[in-house]
Amino acid sequence: PTTCGASAPPAPGGAAPPEAVNLNVDGALLHLLADVLRSVVILIAGLLLQCGVIRDAAHADVVCALVVSVLIVLGSVVMLRKVVVALRRSFGSR
Repeated sequence: PTTCGASAPPAPGGAAPPEAVNLNVDGALLHLLADVLRSVVILIAGLLLQCGVIRDAAHADVVCALVVSVLIVLGSVVMLRKVVVALRRSFGSR
């Protein structure tokens, strides 16, 4: 069994080294973190709206969406780098 994007060749005996990276798990984790982050940001914005600190709900939603989007893009760039490294190692070993 191979992992998609393993960062190191399998150790003797077929076991993956502890530093092996599975890009599918990384993608799922990024998706989960984005969902959690969006929920937390919206919760905070809702509390600030209820307290009267923020008055425009539509504007707050746009700002929240932009903040979360930027963080998702940054996480995606990191993951894309991992994909490129995995592809280079995969094709470099042939």
